[in-house]
Amino acid sequence: MELKNLNELKTEIESKYQNSFSFGERRLPKSFKELITQFDNDRITYNEFSFIVQRTSEGKIVAPNQWLYIAAFYSSYYKELLEYKEELYNHLLPKYDNKKGALEEPIKACCDNLENAKSLLEQYPDGQNKDYLIRFLSDYKWWGGAKTIDRSDFCASAILSSAGLVNVAQGYVTDICKFLANNPEAENILLTESISKEDNYITLSKEELFRQISAATFLKKALRIVIEEDPNLSKLEALGKYKETNKQLKINGFNLWRKKDELPSRLEDVYQDIEIVHKGQNYVMYLEWTPANMENLFFPLFNNAYADMFKMGKEGNEYVLYKLSKTKRASKAVGSLQQIFYGAPGTGKSNTIKREVDDKGKLNFRTTFHPDSDYSTFVGCYKPKMKRSTITKDGVTTTEEKIVYSFEPQAFTNAYVQAWKTKDDVYLIIEEINRGNCAQIFGDLFQLLDRKNGESEYPVIADSSLADYLKTALVDSERDDIPADVKNGRKLKLPSNLYIWVTMNTSDQSLFPIDSAFKRRWEWKYMKIKDEGKEWKIDVKIKDANGEEKQVDWWNFIRKVNEIIASMTSSADKQLGYFFCKADKKTPERASDPNGENDLISLDTFVSKVLFYLWNDVFKDYGFEDASLFQYIKTEDGKETKKDLTFPDFYKEDSNEVNSTMVSDFVQKVMNWKKKEEEKN
Repeated sequence: MELKNLNELKTEIESKYQNSFSFGERRLPKSFKELITQFDNDRITYNEFSFIVQRTSEGKIVAPNQWLYIAAFYSSYYKELLEYKEELYNHLLPKYDNKKGALEEPIKACCDNLENAKSLLEQYPDGQNKDYLIRFLSDYKWWGGAKTIDRSDFCASAILSSAGLVNVAQGYVTDICKFLANNPEAENILLTESISKEDNYITLSKEELFRQISAATFLKKALRIVIEEDPNLSKLEALGKYKETNKQLKINGFNLWRKKDELPSRLEDVYQDIEIVHKGQNYVMYLEWTPANMENLFFPLFNNAYADMFKMGKEGNEYVLYKLSKTKRASKAVGSLQQIFYGAPGTGKSNTIKREVDDKGKLNFRTTFHPDSDYSTFVGCYKPKMKRSTITKDGVTTTEEKIVYSFEPQAFTNAYVQAWKTKDDVYLIIEEINRGNCAQIFGDLFQLLDRKNGESEYPVIADSSLADYLKTALVDSERDDIPADVKNGRKLKLPSNLYIWVTMNTSDQSLFPIDSAFKRRWEWKYMKIKDEGKEWKIDVKIKDANGEEKQVDWWNFIRKVNEIIASMTSSADKQLGYFFCKADKKTPERASDPNGENDLISLDTFVSKVLFYLWNDVFKDYGFEDASLFQYIKTEDGKETKKDLTFPDFYKEDSNEVNSTMVSDFVQKVMNWKKKEEEKN
């Protein structure tokens, strides 16, 4: 058996997972639900956004559909982990009389102990598999493990940690991985099949208007509703699909209209209460058609014409008309109502929001979370202030000051009030959401994040101080759709025009981990590290392959240092994005252009921002393992000695000036760095 490199496999899966997976509510393809009715002996019941597992001996598990999609990403990793363990046990068991229990202590003794691992596998045939198995036994960081390999659930921590899940709450994901690893067809459906129109029939349909079994009754009532919004059905006429015959007016081959002045002898075949005008001729609704013609010829055309307003369809044996205006309104922006932009530092998270909100002049309110943030700094609270008053008594006027308390609204309340006072889009921007304790900051506002038709599905009761403020703040709202209990401040309910967009720096995700219940109420947009095409350079010169000194290209440096970070941390969280550091001066070629943009990162900026971050947040936490990077030769009294490189070495001994020679030497080593496997080759 030829084993795969676990670290590379994990990194590849994590990249696909981070780029492709969304924590928003998910439906399952019909083909998957038809194929999988149980997991091994556990029977499955599917809901729209969740599924119920009836475990044979442990009761029920109610889980979101996201678990299935996550498991599909990681089932191949689960399978490879088991193959490693199987290969290991096949080799070791004969040595221990085929008693699995006897392997427990030897395997545990190999954790973080390379020599023990080499000794245990001394008789294993030399080759790539042996190197991998030794690493598997001794270096749990390499494959993301936490539980020792002898345990039956050793895969769980590796998978859940890689997927960013909490072990206690979502351990069943690993069981699903196991099931999918043995059912590749089901895994393939989740990873490759999109939701079909049949599967997704109700997804556009947030507000049901009408439901009817009879095709004729349905279409009569449905068209009357549509005509209220679009007189004469002008959107249908605009498609240019009407075709006149002797007495009929067909649309897409469907006999929908009949000339009003040439009615049929059977008046039951027409419905004269619905009338349109086409090219000066009056037509009434014609009913002599089959339900199949209505479904196949008329529905597709209608749904195309009214894609932003209505949808007609068939659900079971009933015909349904849905109103889509609120759903479409919520999706007209670049992202969803509640969206988290996440990624490594410098990937342009805040800049993306700025382009879509600030640069387009959209009303927004901003706040930044930090460890001391709480409900009062997010919503508001009573604060003291001095109030001056003038008093006249017995002809004498005096001025006095006294302390009064008034409610001071913060970012959430300001955005909330503005959104209920206007129908324009309002944005609440939260920077660095994971640097604060979200459960503490949001409090009972957490319940408002469940939206239906863009509005909070479950309103909450406002506390008395906030309610009093809202009653005054919303009294002049001109919106005719504001509920009375919202306008008088008694209840809180997010309107459909209030967007909450936040940023999350993955390098800080350990500050306040976000729980899964909070996560699933947001859409997640991964900001990938990529070349932004600025052609920036660092004010550092190193030698190229030909021995010529050239300035270092910023993007080339990012790619190389991120490769080193990935090797050290087995993660992308600590890597640098393109905008982690910005050019703050011009290269000589652009110096004469007064309108030219900066294209050079100065030495001071590079050291104080980039190298300090690498030293303080990456190398210090994960160890200075690669001596070739973190050592230098120092000459003292004519003798050369190796010294460990420290951050102060990037500055001259007798001043605060940057030591350009030391910086250049370090950058040269970074650009020349190779993985140990590459060095062997």
